[in-house]
Amino acid sequence: MKGNYKIINVLSEIQKKNLLLELIEQISKDFSLSGVSLNLEKDCNPTQMVVILKEKINSLLKGDFSKLLSILYRIDVPENIWNKEEVINNTALTDKIIFQILQKEIQKIYFRNKNLL
Repeated sequence: MKGNYKIINVLSEIQKKNLLLELIEQISKDFSLSGVSLNLEKDCNPTQMVVILKEKINSLLKGDFSKLLSILYRIDVPENIWNKEEVINNTALTDKIIFQILQKEIQKIYFRNKNLL
């Protein structure tokens, strides 16, 4: 639960800067380019976004780990964020992955919009 709070706080800051829609589009694009559909509505709030990402990451951890690795590679999330034990017990791992995905995607948006921030 602690991880969710941290993630939602980051997303709330992005929302305050009116960049949430751009973040949603970027994440959806990267998942799609990796062959994974992500049903993120353009008007979803930070909490909904976390729930949707958590469901998708958990599903990929359990069912299609290679697609998850493809997404993480595309987004440039380092593979050393988890260890073998975490992959087996993926409760905390999901939050770690989501946080890393958001961090990298926010970096992309920041560099694209650095004159606006």
